[in-house]
Amino acid sequence: MIIGRKVLTYKTGYVFIFFLMLSSPLSQANEWVCDSIASSKLGEKTYLVCGVAIANTETKSRMLALKSAYKEFDEICGRSRSCRGFETDVNPKRNECTKKNNRYRCLRSLIITVLNDKTQDSSDALASLDEELSRTEREYQELRELEMKRRRIKELEWRMENNKYEHEKESDRHLSIYIGFQQTNWKPTNEEFVTDDIDGINIMNQSIKLQYDWSDRLAAYLNYTKGDYKESEEIEDRYDGNYNDRVSVEQDSKEIGISVYPHGKKNSGANLGLGLSYFNYDISEEYQREEITNASADIVRPFIKAGWTFGWYPVIIEGSWQLYTNNKDGFTYSSIGLYIGTPIY
Repeated sequence: MIIGRKVLTYKTGYVFIFFLMLSSPLSQANEWVCDSIASSKLGEKTYLVCGVAIANTETKSRMLALKSAYKEFDEICGRSRSCRGFETDVNPKRNECTKKNNRYRCLRSLIITVLNDKTQDSSDALASLDEELSRTEREYQELRELEMKRRRIKELEWRMENNKYEHEKESDRHLSIYIGFQQTNWKPTNEEFVTDDIDGINIMNQSIKLQYDWSDRLAAYLNYTKGDYKESEEIEDRYDGNYNDRVSVEQDSKEIGISVYPHGKKNSGANLGLGLSYFNYDISEEYQREEITNASADIVRPFIKAGWTFGWYPVIIEGSWQLYTNNKDGFTYSSIGLYIGTPIY
């Protein structure tokens, strides 16, 4: 009988210990309950909270699940007198992620114990918020960089699948600006518009050109040129008094065209231009106090010009030459231009 009583006591002790283990907070905490509940109170000051999140990447989903768990606790603690305003101790627990339809669903559990110490004062809280802000900014930057790299990987994979190996480098596309001068020569051919007294006029023009380089060999551009010429000769007349013989020429042109660089813009070599020009001129001549010439015209015409490029990239120097003859307008027109330019972006 004594032996039987000892065995009974021994077994009863084991059952009691097993019951304590089942009923303890630790046993409850280890249970994976986040599939069915969002939070649970394990003891007087101990909470089991769960967070859930869905995102395109596992890393992002895990971070959002952790934030969700903290938010769950803040909502509960903020409505409890025994929790609100006290420091806490956080014990991370189980984390589980599943993938479905290329999206990740993560569950995150925390055991949070409310301590007896009051929370920090405002200055400490501010420092804590600054630290949290810095951490959040770092997390955001990391996620942003990850997303950019994923997009770049997808772009490169697409290029490889479609045999797009970037025959044109992105760096070849630029908006360039050129400034320079253009020497033009006028040769009269029709007395109806310009008299033979004007043997030939050379005009120095100022030019500015905006050019978009589609590639190293092809570009589109807009060019504006303006210049004038004035000549006056004082004539002494003993009977009628002194007077001036004057010649005045004003001109401007606007061009839109395409430039072709067979050897590449960054290398020295020939270039060819073609496009459309809007040309305006105004000529007046006064001889012996009489205006004997007054001609003006607005001319729209296609053009072709040839030139040479001196490539010391990113500095580009270009020369060009073009000829235009039209007896109806009364002159032969030729020009030689020199430009210096550089990409602005």
